[in-house]
Amino acid sequence: MKAIKYLIFILSVVILSSCLDQTTNWDDNATGFNFAGFESTTSALNFVSDGSEYIFTFRMKLTGPTSKEVKNPITVTVGVDQDAMDAIAAADPTKIAAVAGENYRLDQTEIVLDPNNNFLNLFPVTVLTASNAGITDPLDKTPVLVLKVTQVTGDASVTNHGKSNVVSLNYGCDSNLDGSYTVDISINNGAGIRHRTDEYITKTGVGQYRTTYVGHWLPASLGGVPGFTFYDVCGNLTIPEQNLVDIYVNLVFGSSTGSADPVTGVLKMSYEITFDNPPNNTYDCVYTRN
Repeated sequence: MKAIKYLIFILSVVILSSCLDQTTNWDDNATGFNFAGFESTTSALNFVSDGSEYIFTFRMKLTGPTSKEVKNPITVTVGVDQDAMDAIAAADPTKIAAVAGENYRLDQTEIVLDPNNNFLNLFPVTVLTASNAGITDPLDKTPVLVLKVTQVTGDASVTNHGKSNVVSLNYGCDSNLDGSYTVDISINNGAGIRHRTDEYITKTGVGQYRTTYVGHWLPASLGGVPGFTFYDVCGNLTIPEQNLVDIYVNLVFGSSTGSADPVTGVLKMSYEITFDNPPNNTYDCVYTRN
């Protein structure tokens, strides 16, 4: 499948919600219904497509004007809203309806909100990335799973609040760029090249990394959080706008999309740092594994 670039943790949000009858405001009605369901109406899951199964959980709770008077455990039944998934896919060419057994699996469809746990619980969904299910990374379209509450039992005062949880499944390439490097940093202001043999890149999240060096300074001279953050999406390296070592007003941002050579392991990135007196400094970096 063709590669599409996306920045992990920057998400496309689709909001799907339903409203109560406009003639009835349950929140203002001291004797109205209480509601059981998902706490969030949108979610985005980021994971590596490495053949593993990932279990994600979604918070469910009980709310309402008389929820503190409810004494019985509440059983909530959860299902998949296929019609809503098809509608999202039809409206957005970058989305596709998630497929059971290929993209996800529901190992349970019921969950209990217990008064001994403040009527809170987590509903699990298993995300599948097995290659034999046709999953390759990244996908041409983002699978979307819509979870909805289909039934609520246990107390006559509790009903389904009618709000679904629209879940985007973001499949990412396996990324392993952390480790020890030698970096050559070319500076456009005539300051020459900085040659650092003790650069270490640390993995801080799914496809997310932090370097040791930034600009032409030594880490100890700047303080703050050493280096800069960058992301790897299937060999495309991007540096989001960020404050210099997280404490200065100077901004660090990528001037172009970098690359990770899958054969040699060499990383190439270019970024700029802003200063009070323009122009900005540009840094072209080549990282070679030690």
